[in-house]
Amino acid sequence: MPALILSGLPPYPFLFYGFLPEKQGERETALRSLADCPWTMLFYMSPHKAKRQTEDILRVLGDRRATLVREISKIYEEARRGTLSSLIASLEEGVRGELVLVVEGRKSTVPGEAFWKKAAGRLLEDGLPTKEVVKILSEEYGVSKNAVKSFLFGQTEEQ
Repeated sequence: MPALILSGLPPYPFLFYGFLPEKQGERETALRSLADCPWTMLFYMSPHKAKRQTEDILRVLGDRRATLVREISKIYEEARRGTLSSLIASLEEGVRGELVLVVEGRKSTVPGEAFWKKAAGRLLEDGLPTKEVVKILSEEYGVSKNAVKSFLFGQTEEQ
């Protein structure tokens, strides 16, 4: 939580990811799954992998606002704020200590649109009736029932 507050990015909602996968291919796959996430994201990083992993995040997610927080609640606590590209430049000289990278979520005209649409597909695949899917999505994601119905009925006509 301290890293999230120090970042200056929207604190709610947020996604704590933890450490990214070691292998680059697995890491990029994990990041692609987060590309549409509208929430502020937090990643643990080790100092010797921070530059390479931040470059991967930049490549997959684009140049978003971010903060690299180092040595949280210790005497050498530091928060570097900027964009992912500017943070990469600041990592050229290396960095020490425990790191948390806080990355801005994807900006969307409808909060969480990609998530609720994916959730709609999963719920329909699970065999839930359309009426129940509409109710669940409107309650969980705060999307209007009409928006969900428009999406669902438009989707079934295309299939």
